[in-house]
Amino acid sequence: MSMIGMNVDDVRSLASQLTSSANEIQNIVNQLTGKIHSTNWVGTDYQAFLNEWQSTYVPSLTSVMHGLEDAASKANQEAAQQEAASAN
Repeated sequence: MSMIGMNVDDVRSLASQLTSSANEIQNIVNQLTGKIHSTNWVGTDYQAFLNEWQSTYVPSLTSVMHGLEDAASKANQEAAQQEAASAN
């Protein structure tokens, strides 16, 4: 018979991994943005690249980061609900 419910520790571990992954994306964005600004590159091609980085890529990566944070929050909420239900 298949299990119904959850292993709370597994779900909390998943939430932790989701949060860590979101933090990694933020760190990557920060590192790459710094590298882009410090790269010896001048001219219209650089400005176009920088503008695309800031207007397209950073928002996309930030959206993924927020999605991971939301998923972590949801997983933690589900684990807390399971604990509360199991306590009754």
